[in-house]
Amino acid sequence: MLTRLGFWPTFEDIAGLADNILRLWGVYGLKTKDIVNGRVASVETRSLKNSEVETIAQLAKSVKMDYQHLALLEELLNRTDDESEKIYYRKKLSKEYYLVSMEIEGRALGEG
Repeated sequence: MLTRLGFWPTFEDIAGLADNILRLWGVYGLKTKDIVNGRVASVETRSLKNSEVETIAQLAKSVKMDYQHLALLEELLNRTDDESEKIYYRKKLSKEYYLVSMEIEGRALGEG
């Protein structure tokens, strides 16, 4: 959507929304599947698009919320029936698990 102020929503709007979702997830102990499917308590909206879930996962990664980051990627893998998407998400998850394990190992060795 184009407004007089420019494109909407802005990246900052999206990042703020993703941050709020992550905060609600932590405070209320929401289930990953419910978040992705648009269910929070008794309120139900549309399911999040894969691109939206990936945006939230990326924000979680950037703020070191490893569990949320990986859980969201796993939910993307679980929700698809498309074999090429499954391969893509398996590769992405494998890479991200490796990166998290290297970071944890680095911290244990006093490097980070």
